[in-house]
Amino acid sequence: RGDRGDLLLQVLVDDRLAFRASAGYRTDDGWIDTVFTDESHVNTVEKENLRAQLLYHRLHPGGVRHV
Repeated sequence: RGDRGDLLLQVLVDDRLAFRASAGYRTDDGWIDTVFTDESHVNTVEKENLRAQLLYHRLHPGGVRHV
């Protein structure tokens, strides 16, 4: 049996500032047993991740975009 969850958040402020964050997790119960070391469920997986981005958009006097 395994579980999985994901979350995404995006925010835009005055068309100048953008923020995005995502997070997730995953678990899978292992099913492989090793007879040599007497271990069970040796392929169990537990993973977590987090990612964030920030973008600021500023218009230059000539209309040039800087990111």
